[in-house]
Amino acid sequence: MEEFHQRWLAVLAHELRTPLATIAGFTEFLLEELPGPLNSRQREKLLHIQKARDSSWKY
Repeated sequence: MEEFHQRWLAVLAHELRTPLATIAGFTEFLLEELPGPLNSRQREKLLHIQKARDSSWKY
C-alpha cells in the first residue's frame, strides 16, 4: 500500500507541476512585454501570479 501511495503522490505532483510550469513561463513571457506593452493593472496581476508561484515552489 505504501508503494501505491508514493506512486500516486508522484503522479499527482507531476500533473500539478506541468500546467503550473506553463502558466509560469507564459507569465514571464508577458512580463517581458514581447507581445506588447502592459498597463499597470496587467503588470500588477502578472506580478501577483509570479509571486504566488515563487512562494509555492519553495517546497
